[in-house]
Amino acid sequence: MSEPESHPEETFSFVVLSLFACDPQHCQELTTLMRDFVASQVRWQPGLHSVELFSDETGGHLLTLARWRDRDAFEAFKQSESGQHVTSFGLSLRPQVFFLHPEAAMTREPALEERLGASRG
Repeated sequence: MSEPESHPEETFSFVVLSLFACDPQHCQELTTLMRDFVASQVRWQPGLHSVELFSDETGGHLLTLARWRDRDAFEAFKQSESGQHVTSFGLSLRPQVFFLHPEAAMTREPALEERLGASRG
């Protein structure tokens, strides 16, 4: 197994993870609303590196994972018009929110077959 790989500071240093419980009958609607809002309003925010949306297999939870350059970029977003909309909408859904700092990334080593295939090329 590879050694843990540190994330360079210039990549991102602040992650916001939000976990939403939702009625399985309405979780897809919520996912669509969030995806559309992120695509139209959030993805262009200064300091935002990425936003990922996940749903669990039961359809009862939606998770968002937003990677920011730093906490200051996230706080500036929260003060923006789009950020205020996200905050008011998001808080109405009563998510569990976690503020995280990346420590390490684990990567898998390519399987022997992949390495051999690449070298044969």
